[in-house]
Amino acid sequence: DLCRELGMRHYANAGLTNCYPGSGFEERISREHPEWRQGNILRFNRPETRAYAAAIVREFVEWGSDGVSIDCMRYPYHHTEEDLLALFGEIHDAIRAAAGGRSVPLTARIPAGDVVYYRVFERLVRSGVVGCVVPSGLFMREPWFSLEPYLKWKDFGCREIGRASCRERV
Repeated sequence: DLCRELGMRHYANAGLTNCYPGSGFEERISREHPEWRQGNILRFNRPETRAYAAAIVREFVEWGSDGVSIDCMRYPYHHTEEDLLALFGEIHDAIRAAAGGRSVPLTARIPAGDVVYYRVFERLVRSGVVGCVVPSGLFMREPWFSLEPYLKWKDFGCREIGRASCRERV
């Protein structure tokens, strides 16, 4: 409500994989189901973890968020193409179910140059599931990467690629 009063759009953001096991930040699902994670990572090869993530996103939309952003940069590896496609399919379905006919765009920050994420998000962009992708470096000391492979996604309606978030080196 405050965002609207200020004339701002509200995007809810989630980094859905880091469980912080053994700390005060550990999520209940991680404590109750350690078999659903690998180290610090909640694994999306299980229907239960995908449903949990989709429920979080659905709640964002039910709050009235104008858009949803998923940060895939927290421990991005250990997920297969099938895991990521299933996860984002369920997230997309949750957004549509909670949106009540309004448009709620989905944005994702992904590791630049990662072949698995590239293939998955190209499919998600082409199918209209994800409307904005922000390729990023994993560490601040690795700011150089090319956006060239991602720029063609604009042809499929991907609104922004995040040029301002890094230096483009083609």
